Formats: sequence, structure tokens, C-alpha cells
Amino acid sequence: MKKIILTACLIGMNISSFANAVTQLDECVPESCIHSSYFYSGIGLGPLPVPALTLGLEKRTVLGEKEDLDTGITLATLLRWNLIRANLNGLLYFRQNPCSQYYLGLGATGGIPFGFDDIQEIGPFVSPSFLIGKEFINSEGNKRFFQAEVLYPPYLTSQGDFVHFPFITLKYGFAF
Repeated sequence: MKKIILTACLIGMNISSFANAVTQLDECVPESCIHSSYFYSGIGLGPLPVPALTLGLEKRTVLGEKEDLDTGITLATLLRWNLIRANLNGLLYFRQNPCSQYYLGLGATGGIPFGFDDIQEIGPFVSPSFLIGKEFINSEGNKRFFQAEVLYPPYLTSQGDFVHFPFITLKYGFAF
């Protein structure tokens, strides 16, 4: 019984200290952080269903009060098979808050697989892309985000055919 009471007290103290930290972070982050353009690198998995390592170098550019432009290059690799793709996405932020902002995105992605001979027959592709993500400021005051990107349906330019399942990429980003 003592263990249960002690555990409940510890959980309560952690929740209240987390709430205080979020309030303090709201106060110390300037409003201009919301509307700043920045470069970022990202690491993730995708395009799923293939769990490839994904590395990206991208830029977010402020266009308006709640709109950004996201451009960049991403490499997905399984060592034997590789995919390099470029993207151009418009982002719409819902709630302008320095600590945490949700966004949706819509754009286009083009890619080229490369590596061993058996993947060359797939050829380049283009696809509409849909994004959903959350941008936030971590405890050190650095901008970070989680993002899910869906490419569907990729159009294979060399074969003139569509792939009939979506590619999903999950990414964690670091602004610099």
C-alpha cells in the first residue's frame, strides 16, 4: 500500500513540475520564434512499408502569418537499395504558439531510386505529398518537430504506371 501511495505522489509531482516547465517555456520563448525561417536536418524511417533509414536536409521559409514553404532533399537507404527525393510542400499552421504548433502540408515529391541493377527498372517517380506534424521548442530552446508524410499514389515516370500503395515516412527534425 505504501508503494502505491508513494508512486501516486511521485507521478503527481512529475505532472505538476511538467506543467510549470511548459508555462515557463511559454514565457521565455519570444514570439518571433514562431515566424522564423530555418534550415533543418531530419532522421527517420521510410518510405514505409520498407523500414529504410531516412536522412534529410531541408529548409522552412515563412510565407505568411500561418503559412510556410518546406523544400528539401531526402535520402532513404537500405545500403543495397537507395532512393533520393526532392520535395516542395506548403505548410499551414493551426495554432501559433512558441512551444508547440501543429501543421498540415500539401505538395509534390519527385524521386529517383539508385543502387544495384535490379532497382533501376523501377525508374524515377513523382507524387503528391501530404504532411501532418508538430513543431515544438525543446527544453534547451531549440526548434524540433515530428512529422508523418504520405506519398500516394507514386507515379512511375519510366513505366507510366501508378504504385497502388502509399509510401509513408516518419521523421524527427532538428533546426539549425
